[in-house]
Amino acid sequence: WASRPVRGQDSVPTNPDPKMLAAFATAIATRYSGTDGLPRVRYWELWNEPNLNVYLLPLFRRGDPASPGLYRNMVNAFADAVHHVSASNVVIAGALSPFTVNYPTVESIGALRFTQLVLCMSAGLHPHPTCSNAAHFDVWSTHPYTTGGPFHSASNPNDVSLGDLPKMKTLLDAALRAHHIVAPHGLGFWVDEFSWDTNPPDPKAVPIALQARWTAE
Repeated sequence: WASRPVRGQDSVPTNPDPKMLAAFATAIATRYSGTDGLPRVRYWELWNEPNLNVYLLPLFRRGDPASPGLYRNMVNAFADAVHHVSASNVVIAGALSPFTVNYPTVESIGALRFTQLVLCMSAGLHPHPTCSNAAHFDVWSTHPYTTGGPFHSASNPNDVSLGDLPKMKTLLDAALRAHHIVAPHGLGFWVDEFSWDTNPPDPKAVPIALQARWTAE
């Protein structure tokens, strides 16, 4: 609805206009504010896996990451609009795809790298600011799929599987201290999607008993 598509990319949201997105956010948050006989919606998540080119373009411009800055502008416009309708509304950002992908038609920026770029923070054990931009949201979320068990880490240092969640939490905490995250009511960190395939029905997948234990862990 707020997209500014380019030729050949009409099926993928491209370069959404933050002002148009804010107008849409104001409209839907007002409609579902609980004051017009409709359900009260308090939790608002912006986008799904914006670090993946099948959901948001452009991923890169002239070889440099473009979607993190675009997404930051979108989040700020969306969050300010939703919070203007009600300060008690909760805005969830992120919802990131875990892995760095570089296929002919599918590309992504790894979840940790994308988060660093959105928050203008460095890599490493002690993240520090790399620019002065801040992002406005209440919760950061990610999709830490894994090729192993519940404590397995991704092989690429820019990616985030379940075992890498502490690295992302360290980054978020550093960004909050640096005032690169604006979260007046405190910052949440959520996993809102993960899974394992099971046997049955897939004979090459994880036995159901093991999947149940891993899910609990």
